[in-house]
Amino acid sequence: PYDLFDAVHPIEADSKRLRRVFTNLLDNASKFSKEKGKIILVTQETMEVIVTIEDQGNGIDPEDLPNIFDAFHRGRGTEKEEGSVVGLAAVKAIVEGHGGRIRVESVLGKGSTFTVVLPKAGRPENN
Repeated sequence: PYDLFDAVHPIEADSKRLRRVFTNLLDNASKFSKEKGKIILVTQETMEVIVTIEDQGNGIDPEDLPNIFDAFHRGRGTEKEEGSVVGLAAVKAIVEGHGGRIRVESVLGKGSTFTVVLPKAGRPENN
């Protein structure tokens, strides 16, 4: 089987924690996507490793975007959804603990794009 991360430059990381990051983001993309919606996963390299997960789901209300990575924050319309309310807060903490950063862009009714940026192995952290 093809392993997506075999093609990506090595990074120094706790593999279990990073697996949690990408599992959470992909689960969310799947859970909030419309039926038969696409989830697109892209990796690219520059001075860092960049992983983008884009869905064609419901999107995130613009009023929720500033708080999306806060622990216990539930976005409008997701109150009845199953899952941990600390998921994205943990994702952000793990990514930042690896010297990286995460950002989200979203259009209500069209979908969301989460971008994780991680430093390559042997490179000084850019803060």
